Amino acid sequence: MSGMRTGARMLWQLCRETPAAVRARCRNQGIGSTLKAVPEMTGFALRHYLKPAINSALGGRLAGCLETSPLYDDWLRANRWTHKRQQSLRQRLQASPHPLRRISVVMPVYNPPVKWLDRAIQSVHDQVYTNWELCIADDCSTSPEVRPLLEKWARTDPRIKVTYREQNGHISLATNSAADLASGDFLALLDHDDELSPDALGEVALKLAQDDSIDLLYSDDDKIDEAGRRYGPQFKGDYSPEHLLSCMCFCHLLVIRRSLFLDLGGMRCGFEGSQDHDLALRAVERARKVEHLPMVLYHWRAIAGSTALGGSEKPACISAGGAAIQESLTRRGSAGTVFQPNWAAAISLSVHECDFPDDGPEVLLIIPTRNKASVLQRCMQSLTTTTYHNYRVLIVDNESDEPATLDYLRSLQVETLRLACPDGRFNYAYLNNRAVEHAQAQYVLLLNNDVEVIEPRWLSRMMGHAQVRGVGAVGARLLFPDMKVQHAGIVHSGYHVNQPCHVFKGFPPNDPGYMHMGRCTRNVAAVTAACMLTPRALFLEIGGLDETRFKVAFNDVDYGYRLVQAGYRNVYCASAELKHYESVSRGFDLDPQEVDHLSRLYGAWPDPCLSPHLVMVNHELRYRLR
Repeated sequence: MSGMRTGARMLWQLCRETPAAVRARCRNQGIGSTLKAVPEMTGFALRHYLKPAINSALGGRLAGCLETSPLYDDWLRANRWTHKRQQSLRQRLQASPHPLRRISVVMPVYNPPVKWLDRAIQSVHDQVYTNWELCIADDCSTSPEVRPLLEKWARTDPRIKVTYREQNGHISLATNSAADLASGDFLALLDHDDELSPDALGEVALKLAQDDSIDLLYSDDDKIDEAGRRYGPQFKGDYSPEHLLSCMCFCHLLVIRRSLFLDLGGMRCGFEGSQDHDLALRAVERARKVEHLPMVLYHWRAIAGSTALGGSEKPACISAGGAAIQESLTRRGSAGTVFQPNWAAAISLSVHECDFPDDGPEVLLIIPTRNKASVLQRCMQSLTTTTYHNYRVLIVDNESDEPATLDYLRSLQVETLRLACPDGRFNYAYLNNRAVEHAQAQYVLLLNNDVEVIEPRWLSRMMGHAQVRGVGAVGARLLFPDMKVQHAGIVHSGYHVNQPCHVFKGFPPNDPGYMHMGRCTRNVAAVTAACMLTPRALFLEIGGLDETRFKVAFNDVDYGYRLVQAGYRNVYCASAELKHYESVSRGFDLDPQEVDHLSRLYGAWPDPCLSPHLVMVNHELRYRLR
């Protein structure tokens, strides 16, 4: 408990002042870097004091416990809606150099508590932006209070249109009926008991006006309980195609061009509960551009029966989500098969992963090694459990001289390439580059010798993602020997200011992390070369690993960033699990010159997989300071 008390004191000192007050104090005292350090200090307190103590007390079941953290309460105080913000938005709307589109808010209604229905409609009526219409379809509500309320609102404001369905068609058909009333260029989806922030439609209109190619847009959101308390923020990253194949990562607020909605045939029956996920999957296959608006514009009502409280409230949502993903894979010509991971099923979470066939293009596993035969032996033995059929192993022997290692290498029935590093100094990039040049396979997988397979289908799953158009590299979920997370993708400006880091590093294996991203397949800035799959031709075209500036460290980061700059995506495959005895052979020393090279090349690099408006705080909460 002493650790918990220490963490609480640290958090209290960090959070007792609003960000605005901290900024003012920094200016007055001339401490320019203090504010930048606050997220990292907070993250340190969470990681090393408060979080381990709570997680131990809960038996490792921490996921979601920090939803009600005072950090978000502090964020809300700093970002509260004020007259000044209202006036600022009005001025920006009036000064827009581009025409602002009409937005049709689409709301299907079926027997909601009228209190929350009234609040939902009121939240649209109170919008700063005035070029909107609210299109409501009542799906044969049996509550006697619903129709009088809708009629009252329709009389109050001519922009509110209501239709009453003659037969109950559930949420998909009711949404389509509401959309039939729309005349706006874009549809914004609003549930009958949720709320929009006062600036929601104004900010959406301004964003859409900036780029006429945007066909689909989503914002950040949070939850709101019956007492009006806001919590559980979802500060999202930019569009991640692979993440959308794992879960409905767009969530709320979702805005779609009306012509695209009509071309798609609207919502589909049979996907009720995940009808928005099905719509999003179909929409991104045709959309010219998908945009993320990094603002909390939607408040998701957390009441009994709402999935805001969890998937167990509506278990059919989970199977519908899996069916939507499966159909999307089929449409795209993929042989993948959707399944719900055990960890997600245990907490009734609508997260899915994909299995792929064990047959496919040839993969060459490139394993550099030097001495320590027992380390390599453990790796090679674990590879025998791999279910993927078409792979070979190439051992890159960096001048091993231990007799036991040399004997073991001779005993292996795999190809061995013996290489010396230039100038006698270890050069990981050089060894892998020569090996890839030597290879003939269509795909190469860089693999450390201190890696051990946990999930036999690891390579099949990685290859399934690697063969998708636009994917440049695929990485795996790596765990330390104590089963804590070692690698779940690389992000930029995470724990360290303007530096890359392994996201969720050190988390317990059963803690999925912020928005469950530690266990969801998704796009990331880069993946570690301890287990990295990439097409051989692309590796050579991009220039391989930089063996001049990044001989030992950061060569995988640099490779991943160059892939992104060339228009490719990097994928973290969460269901491909291996154990990593990190740096057993080499140790942890970093060359200061390599750190300097990285800072010069990518110090201010905008990570496309994280919104540039967000600063991650231990990946549990994120601040966006206005």
